[in-house]
Amino acid sequence: MIADGELLFAPGVTRRLVETFAHRADPTRRRTTGLDALTDRETHVLHLVGQGLTNEDVAARPW
Repeated sequence: MIADGELLFAPGVTRRLVETFAHRADPTRRRTTGLDALTDRETHVLHLVGQGLTNEDVAARPW
């Protein structure tokens, strides 16, 4: 489990994914991605992962 400190992705992989796909986003275009179905906590975790935090760092963040 991520809460136990296990890695979903290595931090370097996460950073490369974010760097690769973030610049492709068109902020003027609204897409239906399914992200609206995420809970507030899931959205928060997604933002933290997108910042390159490790799973252990995400789990340690207060909610």
